[in-house]
Amino acid sequence: SVNLPGDARQLRAGMSSEKKGFAMKRLVLGALVLLAAACVSVADCPAVWQGLGGGVSNGSVLALAQFQGELMVGGSFTLTPGGPLHALGRFDETGWHSLGGGFYTGESVNAAAIYSDEFVVGGHFTIVGGLFASNVAAWDGANWHPLGAGLDSDVLALVPYQGQLVAGGYFSQAGGQQARYIARWDGTAWYPIGAGMDSMVWALAVYNNRLVAGGSFTHAGGEVVNCVAEWL
Repeated sequence: SVNLPGDARQLRAGMSSEKKGFAMKRLVLGALVLLAAACVSVADCPAVWQGLGGGVSNGSVLALAQFQGELMVGGSFTLTPGGPLHALGRFDETGWHSLGGGFYTGESVNAAAIYSDEFVVGGHFTIVGGLFASNVAAWDGANWHPLGAGLDSDVLALVPYQGQLVAGGYFSQAGGQQARYIARWDGTAWYPIGAGMDSMVWALAVYNNRLVAGGSFTHAGGEVVNCVAEWL
């Protein structure tokens, strides 16, 4: 072996460290390239939570739906990074926007659904976009309109079912007739669903083509149930 002077040995050691560092960088870069190539779908890649558009303030989000390529966000909030928005806003890639005049302070959107190609909201309100709408209203993409005479108190849940829209909540009348906590809209008028419930309906879903309601009730249509029942 050749005995190198001290300065030469230090130079060779420094070059060796530099080569090792460069090799490590290439190795990391290669791993990242392979990871990117393997992520052919969202399901293949690591997933993380992140905020959406800066969020909302002065309240909560209670309902979400996609309509005409935008995210509809309903709740009890009054403010977004885009400015004041009461109870309802629409979000797209450019930010937050109002929806046809919206709601007043103190009102809330508790439920949302897509029915008959329209965006329908239910909640605690009487005016939307300057029009009278008793706790339920529909947006056709350009204008708001009420669904008949609406409900006499808060709507907490909405779901399309067999070509009709079902609403559940805290109300006792729908369209001016008795409907205990649950009712259906056929596009023209409101109707009760059986004898209804003895307390609030908080949630609605369609399961195996049957309407299912959940809430704080113990009786549905005169039958004893424990907070959840299906319509046969």
